[in-house]
Amino acid sequence: MNEDFLLVSHVLMQPSFNANNIGKFLALGHRKNEEITSVCISMLHYNSLYGIQDTIETLKTITIGSISTEVFIRDTYENKYIKAIKALKGDPVSSHVEIRNVIFHPVPTNLTSQMSTTADGYNYTKMYGNEKVYFIVKGVKGYFSHNADAISEIKINKCDPNTIKVMLPSVATFCCKNFEILKAKTYTKLQEKSIIYWSKNLHDIVGVQEKIFNKLLINYDVSNEDDYNIGHMTITSGIDFQENIEQRLYLRGTSFYTAQNQWYMNMPKVTEGKTWSEKINTPNRRCWQYLHPKVLLKNILREIVQIIPQIIENIKRDIWFVDHKIILSHIIPRHRDGVVQKARVLCKQGIIIDQPNSLKILFYYIFTGYNLPLRDRPATITTFRFGEIQIDFNLLRYDAILKSLDERNNALYICEKMIITEKTDLPREDITFVGLSKNIELYAITNRSCNLPYKPYVWIVLNANMIPEKTKFLTNLRGQDYIAKKNSMFASEITRTMKRNIVVESFTSPTYDLAEIISRKRKIDLESCVDPSESAAKIAKYSTGSS
Repeated sequence: MNEDFLLVSHVLMQPSFNANNIGKFLALGHRKNEEITSVCISMLHYNSLYGIQDTIETLKTITIGSISTEVFIRDTYENKYIKAIKALKGDPVSSHVEIRNVIFHPVPTNLTSQMSTTADGYNYTKMYGNEKVYFIVKGVKGYFSHNADAISEIKINKCDPNTIKVMLPSVATFCCKNFEILKAKTYTKLQEKSIIYWSKNLHDIVGVQEKIFNKLLINYDVSNEDDYNIGHMTITSGIDFQENIEQRLYLRGTSFYTAQNQWYMNMPKVTEGKTWSEKINTPNRRCWQYLHPKVLLKNILREIVQIIPQIIENIKRDIWFVDHKIILSHIIPRHRDGVVQKARVLCKQGIIIDQPNSLKILFYYIFTGYNLPLRDRPATITTFRFGEIQIDFNLLRYDAILKSLDERNNALYICEKMIITEKTDLPREDITFVGLSKNIELYAITNRSCNLPYKPYVWIVLNANMIPEKTKFLTNLRGQDYIAKKNSMFASEITRTMKRNIVVESFTSPTYDLAEIISRKRKIDLESCVDPSESAAKIAKYSTGSS
């Protein structure tokens, strides 16, 4: 059975379900999971700046949608970035190594490492000692034994000749066989050159002459029940093994080693973080350099709305926005000075009028930069791009718009989503925007004498990312008193209940993919499945008796 199919077979093969277009869903690209990979790449960059312990603690604060990244790291198919993060956290990693669609599972043993050099002067690590390695290729299992690049035996379950032609070059590459004669300056290129070289020299891998190898392979009959030998390769039957071989890795210098002191892999080289998707968020300011521009604006605005008087005082004293580097990085370099100058002018003008518009001032203040001298001639720029967002400083069009909710209250929308208002409470028609936060859980009050501090519900929602885990407040929602508790796993728990603990390893929406490939024999409207946040909102609505 194909290993990819195993990812969802326990769901798809139940008698209540049919599977459609499974091949498309299980394409190799669906195992990349680009969102969690982008987080891991950024956190490796973060680790180089702030250290392992800070990285581990920060990972706990990052969510994808409403689900903790720790869930994704645990359940996602491992690539080198996910392996490195799991190793830093102290979590066991799979021993598998993948080379050109062949997945290897080395049996942990004591090996010694030695540096070797290619013909181009690239240094690589060669492992010495007797090692047994299981593998899967096109769903066919086998194993081989080797010491460094000397392969002593290869055994594979009965399969077609093309499977053998795919397997052998990858086995030779795993053993670093003849790497010293190849020309390459990176390990990826070295593997590519090795695959090409050994695809033309299959006979040398099994230790026979080319003519003999080709003749034996042509004469091989897969229907024959007897074992078939080609050099030190045996085509047999009955080979099986436990695939989830796991072990802990330990970082020494720039490499990870096993408990048996065996070199496992180098720390992936990451020189900068990745910009995350809109679904990824964290309250950790040090990680805001990785946030999507929309999420970044939302986080900053919801933080500084609490200190409007201080910001107005800063503007009077020419103290500008301190996190300027994060903001300016999303603006085209040739526009930066103009944007900064215009924002400062608008801030100065905004605070001297009789009735200052605090939302406009907050928005302009974000773009005021830091330690950039103003030009003599006034800035004329009013429209600019912030990442993929189009912004007009008039806040009347494009992706940042100021709307009037009533005669005395305005709200700022970013890409049609309300971010902040001038009031401490959102009006009734906008309560659905806040809804029930995906990381705030509400409880009925059983003890009327509880001494919890009171906070408006909207304040709790807008500051949810800043509130420590398990913190409780007394709050009121539509006339009903509740206890609000910070629970970052709240939506995750709902999601897991709804999906019966199914986690699909995909860089697209798991719900969307499952809707495409799974259908009940008795039809169910998948579109009626409720999003976790919507489900929570309905629970609150029911509890309060509101209509």
